[in-house]
Amino acid sequence: MSTKARWFIVFTASGLFLLLDQFLKSQAINAWTAPKYLFSFFGWYPYFNPGIGFGLPVPQGFIIILTIIILALIAYHLYKQIKSDGQTKSFIIQYSLFSILTGAVSNLIDRLTYHHTVDYIFAFTGYINLADILIVAGFVVYLVNKNSACHSERNEVK
Repeated sequence: MSTKARWFIVFTASGLFLLLDQFLKSQAINAWTAPKYLFSFFGWYPYFNPGIGFGLPVPQGFIIILTIIILALIAYHLYKQIKSDGQTKSFIIQYSLFSILTGAVSNLIDRLTYHHTVDYIFAFTGYINLADILIVAGFVVYLVNKNSACHSERNEVK
């Protein structure tokens, strides 16, 4: 698959995930406001999180500034990844960074619009949204692939 085709898929998928997350957040605020459980530990539950992960209370201004700085750092790292290498392993790392960016942008939109993030999935004892899933999944994929890339580079040097 060509690099242009890969990036078309990345931008399209990221855009769709961003739109889907924003749509679900809008529904949680305006239409689907009542909790609905599939199981006792999982379901739909609109929750407005004024803090950061795990509901830790942090001032909004600080969160917004920190988020913008982190977005800039990830975007810069992504730019360096794209410029340095176009191989498949590198592409997976690039897509994982793009996934983190997409989730962070969606949550930043919430903070700028509603002054909190809109979570709508109840899982065990916490509340999350699709943006959180994108961030965590992107981070895990990044760490796994970055770690395996480092191991393969070490083996090649020996």
